[in-house]
Amino acid sequence: MPEPKDIWEALYRRFDPDEPAHKGQWRADRRWSPIPSISAGLKRPFGEKRYLVMGTVGTGKTTELLRVAEERSEDHVVVFLDLWRHFEEGVGDPNALQHVQTWEVLLLIGLAVYRAAEARFGHVWSKDDLRDLERAAARFTAPQGDTSGGASVDLARLASSLLVFAGGPVGVLAGAAAEAGVKAIGEVARSSRWDFKIGVSGRKSLPDQDERVQEMLGAVNMLIGTIQHQYRRLLLLVDGLDRIKVAETTRSLFVESTVLGSLSCATVLTAPLVLRRKGLAAQVRRFEPKVLANAPVIDRHDPHREGDGIDFLLDVFRRRVEDLAAPTGLSRAADCISEPHLRHLAWCSGGRARDFVRFVRMVAERAWDHGAAVAPQEIVNDAIDERRNVMEMGLNKRHIELLIEVMQDPERLLPDDEAIEALLEQWCLLPYPNGSEWYFPHPLLTLRRVQLPPRKAGSTA
Repeated sequence: MPEPKDIWEALYRRFDPDEPAHKGQWRADRRWSPIPSISAGLKRPFGEKRYLVMGTVGTGKTTELLRVAEERSEDHVVVFLDLWRHFEEGVGDPNALQHVQTWEVLLLIGLAVYRAAEARFGHVWSKDDLRDLERAAARFTAPQGDTSGGASVDLARLASSLLVFAGGPVGVLAGAAAEAGVKAIGEVARSSRWDFKIGVSGRKSLPDQDERVQEMLGAVNMLIGTIQHQYRRLLLLVDGLDRIKVAETTRSLFVESTVLGSLSCATVLTAPLVLRRKGLAAQVRRFEPKVLANAPVIDRHDPHREGDGIDFLLDVFRRRVEDLAAPTGLSRAADCISEPHLRHLAWCSGGRARDFVRFVRMVAERAWDHGAAVAPQEIVNDAIDERRNVMEMGLNKRHIELLIEVMQDPERLLPDDEAIEALLEQWCLLPYPNGSEWYFPHPLLTLRRVQLPPRKAGSTA
């Protein structure tokens, strides 16, 4: 039997808040998720479905998109591009994503399709296939006002720095496609250098009608058309655009432009939740907006009671530990953190899957030091206090007044106040999905700074 420290080390490794659930058996089902309807829509053999998936950062969109990618790899060629990771690791400047333009997203999509088809499916591109994309990219390296084209662009080198997931029906494509499922390619990203300037702050945004933008769109659609003509329908998933906080960039990509909705294949993009908050989602053309909100860990009508999102997060925990051998003294590895403690951690997470996973890792670190087979109360409390202190940083009196106002509103709606945006961006206020969307302060803030309203008469919670 493993020793207690072995279990805690295993939990530490399995509960990485920065990694989605790549293993299908680790993905818990969300009753309120829009993902089943998206997957069903993509399965239909008619029309080119396009979806925008909006939600709080950390609520599990990447995990859910990977679920869609694997399901639809049965009948599509699937290409999944992680833009956030590319800007963070490849470009080395995650803030550049805040200023990304439509043509830059198109270039990255084209490179992802090129890279995935070649490295994952064994497709051999001809020089003619790649000529248009190379020429379109080169035009953006030319000095301003020079229409003769810029320096040549090495597409293979740029594509090698991308982290892409790809998959397709077994036996349909050549080479590596004999292996089923969606697999990661582009592991060389950390050793390859991306040197094509994108996301430059202050660079003039180009409209859809700009000749260079249209040339880039045509070049990318040419690659997509090649794959769809020779093999099967292509499904493109682009993650990371939900990280954009700059309102101007959000409007430019999703409201004022239809370029991303002009790709000639089924497309699923993550998008900033601000589109919904600002009432902009209805103005988005060529995409169906969907919301993946936080798990409702709080009862909307009585915040003293647990919501059914608690059980979802407990399932997340069980799925990641059920195959681990129990240490001496326990019948199951899952018992290393008691259910009451897990339920409290789930509640303290606010329904953000990433925060819950982080809590489990924090408990595992402390329990490893302690050496106990079961995490004691003081360890759980210490992890919660550390995150509570972080959440409370920067709160002022006005913030607290607004949080209380939301909490005391029976409808849990947002006040009309400029400071609300900051509270939402810092996850001090969280949206929940059951029924009409409603909001509530992050539960960690209600432990001290923002007191819950008195318990309702007759409540037994």
